[in-house]
Amino acid sequence: MGNISNKPCLSPYCMHYKLQLNKKIRFSDGVPGEFDHLQFKIHEAIVKGDVPSIIKLLRSHPVNEPVQIWKYCTVFSTLQRQGLAILPLHLAASYRRVKSLESLLSAGADPEIRDQRGHNALHLVITHWPTILASWSKPRTKFETAMMSMQHRAEACLRVLCSHGVNINAEVMNNSGNSPLHLAALAAANKPVKALGVDLSCITELLDQGADPNIVNHAGRTALHEACSGGHEAVVELLLKYGADINQLTTAGGNCLFLFLDQKLNLRHTSLLWKLLTMTYPLTISNRDGHLPSSLMLPEYFDQRDQLLNLCQQPRSLMDICKFHIYQCYGKSHGRECLKQVLPDMVHDFVFNHWENACDVTFVKEGDVIPPRFPRFPNMEDFTMPQGV
Repeated sequence: MGNISNKPCLSPYCMHYKLQLNKKIRFSDGVPGEFDHLQFKIHEAIVKGDVPSIIKLLRSHPVNEPVQIWKYCTVFSTLQRQGLAILPLHLAASYRRVKSLESLLSAGADPEIRDQRGHNALHLVITHWPTILASWSKPRTKFETAMMSMQHRAEACLRVLCSHGVNINAEVMNNSGNSPLHLAALAAANKPVKALGVDLSCITELLDQGADPNIVNHAGRTALHEACSGGHEAVVELLLKYGADINQLTTAGGNCLFLFLDQKLNLRHTSLLWKLLTMTYPLTISNRDGHLPSSLMLPEYFDQRDQLLNLCQQPRSLMDICKFHIYQCYGKSHGRECLKQVLPDMVHDFVFNHWENACDVTFVKEGDVIPPRFPRFPNMEDFTMPQGV
């Protein structure tokens, strides 16, 4: 076997690690410093989900006090020494460690405590939510299995935080003022993510836990405003099922239709355009100051702009008004199911699923080829996830 040294390893992440109590650790800038064994062990126990060790270590470290990640210590890799102090609860939330999260909350950790960027533990669970495809109903590869396991842990973390009284609508304490639902909607409306057809379990879980679909951020925008601006029809439909108001205005006086039309990349998304044209009441494409969406000011869309302005001046048909009010009153999932028991299938489908092309407005020209927004998801059949992810 050759010469094998019995000398203990200096790296705390190595199985042969042994703390050298009589030695100082020298930082990379030449300044000597002490290695905080207690804080490292807390970090290690949380990441491993070692509940007995967490309980024991918290006797010597306040649960709402941060643990330091050593920035300059040369025994750590660059990835491991981020140089930030992080709260134990936030560490567990970021790593989606359900048992660690539960034990910390039971020990008195404050679910509403914020980090330096204004995030609480719930915000961190949302921002670290794993991205999986909606088509992965059953995992077929090691990669899909690992990602779905991460998603299940994220869902469990969200439920644990809610069971311990976290404010499901808590806004981030920064310039945005986004709620957890805003964060989830913005992530889902991200263009590469949207093109892949990503699972929307994060948004669904928040709404099921009581998130307000009409809560606004500092710009007066709801999650539905963000979804319409991003052109994500699946998120729009999901939020509408939970009672989001499609006619609510932002602080700048724009409705969902205005925000949709203001983004040029959305204009070819005809099905969502027709839905917004049908459900916006009263129909208007300008904001409170009378400004039109910037995309409609482009010369190539002058004809469509004139069509839409003409449509806004026409009185709505009685059928459209009735359809709008029925959708508004019964659009939630429970209401739809109740109506399904009394309405013929054809009428029910017309109210909730049929969106006619009002006045033949379209931004797609005959013969146009619409390229895919993002390449096909790679084949990850042989992808191997590291242990503990």
